[in-house]
Amino acid sequence: MSNPTYQLPILIYDSECILCKRFKEALERLPLTKKIQMVSIYDDQVFAEFTQLNQDQCFDLIHLIDENKKIYQGPEVIEYLIDFAPGVSNLKWLLKSDAGKKTIDFFYQTANKLRNSILNPCPRCKKNHHKHPDPDGN
Repeated sequence: MSNPTYQLPILIYDSECILCKRFKEALERLPLTKKIQMVSIYDDQVFAEFTQLNQDQCFDLIHLIDENKKIYQGPEVIEYLIDFAPGVSNLKWLLKSDAGKKTIDFFYQTANKLRNSILNPCPRCKKNHHKHPDPDGN
């Protein structure tokens, strides 16, 4: 595409999920987000422009595309964001350690399980949460 719609890096988030929206709002309070464009997962144009993305995978895990078009998923996104966060530089050595990475992974996995339970309290419906809601709410 000769005329890109998005300025990298971009963070793809679920704008219908209350946890995702709060995460986005918290990030917007930090200076780092002036450099990161937030894009809703319901924006089909992002998938047309970045064909390497899979929308179903993006529903399952948060995704970020950096300035070099490298794709980060799940806990990798949190690690990427930590590198941008002012004031965290003194703790980077701890967060980049094996224990720190396990903590980030545990935090992300726990938050993602909560997100999935909020999106779909019905176990039989969980497989359908990737679909766009229809106008009738079905």
